[in-house]
Amino acid sequence: MTARTRLPLALAAGLGANLLLLLVSGLLQGERALSVPPLSSMPVGLVNMVQETAQEKARTPDPEPPKPKPEQDFTPDIQRPSLSAPNLDLGLAIPDLSLPSPRFDTDGLVFEAGDLDSPPRIVTRLAPAYPYRAQQRSQAGDVRVRFLVNADGAISDVTILEATNPGWFEDAVIKTVPTWRVEPGVIDGEPVAAWMVTTVVFQLGS
Repeated sequence: MTARTRLPLALAAGLGANLLLLLVSGLLQGERALSVPPLSSMPVGLVNMVQETAQEKARTPDPEPPKPKPEQDFTPDIQRPSLSAPNLDLGLAIPDLSLPSPRFDTDGLVFEAGDLDSPPRIVTRLAPAYPYRAQQRSQAGDVRVRFLVNADGAISDVTILEATNPGWFEDAVIKTVPTWRVEPGVIDGEPVAAWMVTTVVFQLGS
């Protein structure tokens, strides 16, 4: 075989080998493409996965919310202030202020008739002068008088309490009563000053 004959045969053999390699490579790629599922089937798998996840969630109970802690009564620890008086011992002696029972002293006191052991008693009682004007008009009347009988029997502080015919006989009574002689009232055997009330009657004789 000559050199001219070998060259075409070598080219043909190389070309055939390349075609064979291309063919084998195409077959291998086709098998790989057939083993991988088409893209259109992918969403079905995703849907199934989502459904399964939802079912699993339905089976799993939701966690219970945390229960609130019960409130505890808060009682502040407050100490009450002590109301006891402080002990202040200053070493001071307290004087005895108790007074002795006083002796019953009637000096300077004025009593009513009900307070006396023995009331005042009129010893000498001069009748008042009948007013001339009242005689001329035949006037009569009563005068109630109050006066003070002192411990020595002297009469003072003459006061008209009531008159049945006012304006006719009061002056005559006020002038005459101090001239009376009266024994003073007595308490515990001692004469005391006391008030006395009496009525003076003015009446014309028939």
